[in-house]
Amino acid sequence: MSTAAFSSDGDEAMKEHSHLDTLRAFNQLPLPNDELARVYETDRCVEWITRNGFRTVAIQMPDDLLKDAAPLANIIRTQVDAEVVVMADTSYGSCCVDEVAAEHYSCDAVIHLGSSCLSPTSRLPVLYIFRQMPLDVADCCAKCSALLDVDSKILLIYDVAFHYLIEQIVSVMSKEFPNMVVATVDMDRALAKSSRIYGRSFELPDGQSVGDYSVLYIGEESLFFTNCIYTWNQCTFYSYSPEAQIARQETSDVNRLLMKRYYMVEKTKDAQIIGILVGTLGVANYLQVIARLKTLIEAAGKKSYTFVVGKLNVAKLANFAEVEAFVLVACPENTLLDSAEFYQPVVTPFELEIACNPLRQWTGDYVTDFHDLLPGGAYHMELPDGPQDLSTDVSLISGKIRSMGIDDAEEESTGALIKRDDSMAVANTAGAFLAERSWQGLEPQLGQTPVEKAVEGARGIAMGYSHEHDL
Repeated sequence: MSTAAFSSDGDEAMKEHSHLDTLRAFNQLPLPNDELARVYETDRCVEWITRNGFRTVAIQMPDDLLKDAAPLANIIRTQVDAEVVVMADTSYGSCCVDEVAAEHYSCDAVIHLGSSCLSPTSRLPVLYIFRQMPLDVADCCAKCSALLDVDSKILLIYDVAFHYLIEQIVSVMSKEFPNMVVATVDMDRALAKSSRIYGRSFELPDGQSVGDYSVLYIGEESLFFTNCIYTWNQCTFYSYSPEAQIARQETSDVNRLLMKRYYMVEKTKDAQIIGILVGTLGVANYLQVIARLKTLIEAAGKKSYTFVVGKLNVAKLANFAEVEAFVLVACPENTLLDSAEFYQPVVTPFELEIACNPLRQWTGDYVTDFHDLLPGGAYHMELPDGPQDLSTDVSLISGKIRSMGIDDAEEESTGALIKRDDSMAVANTAGAFLAERSWQGLEPQLGQTPVEKAVEGARGIAMGYSHEHDL
């Protein structure tokens, strides 16, 4: 009996192994100069700098691309009459343009390399270079065609690393799928398309919605893809991995993910002290959404505090134990934070509006871009005029009665003490929380410490101060 049906000569396995080795080397090893010029489009960078007459240009790179930073900067620097600096450690997510850091170096333009959230900026001109990642177009089209039905309505989305190949991909796949719509990267909003999401534009036929389409994503797992799953939760998703060369239907339980987010909305309704986390200083209109959140929190009868802590971690937020919930103002790709390890829930501006704005109800629609909540946005909703009337309901988390809004009678209070039922939740302030702590930090002892003249301290470094050399 022949064993040909049960084994192969190994060619396919060797081909796949070689493909993966090539990708790993591409991602980990510094590129030679000719590859740098192609992958990072140095000719385009030089032309942009020269045409606009920039004098100091910042190159922003994520940590995984720093291996190419020095040779890339040298290639560009030798071809332009401008100073070129490299920004590596960004203040927030590497997908956002760090305009603040660039201004510290007196830069008048930024070249952003690598993956990007494509959030609009407000201070400096930006050139996006997406770094061209390898993709086998023939394999991609063949495996997607085998996975999807020819008559399917397909909405094609892709990672920005493959933007340079999108025309070639579309020219092949449009023959297989005549009902395909492409969401094209549109940084400058130059395309007159009716729909925009996460820096991409597309046009649907009249009378159709995104819910009528299956979504095909080309790229590796990413925050952009996760956002699309949340936003278009009524769609069926398919993906093609260029690294593994596998096409598959996504089987993530979207309803379970949404219910997890709704659980945090309910915890935010219980919170009386809410912290606003500033997760970006570069995305346009972030100050407007912060002001909107403050107004909304105050109208709901809650206290708010604003924190600028840079990149978030558990230890930083644990310092604010009196804050019962946080809302993160960031770009769409960083606003969905998995707060399982945090002591308090971290929600998005949209989730906070569901918790505090009685006019906005949970419908299953989901928004991760805070621009959609501002005036002119697709999901903008007016805030209630003035403070909300006091209302009570039962918490789904604790089972206790909770209140929301402001009681007009509180303003006319005589100051008399009243007995409060233990099941009632009341608002508190950070000052009151601090007063209840057994340790409140260093004692200032104002007026109790004698004034003394300053004296010269130790010199040197910790491993050897100047006065220790003689010991």
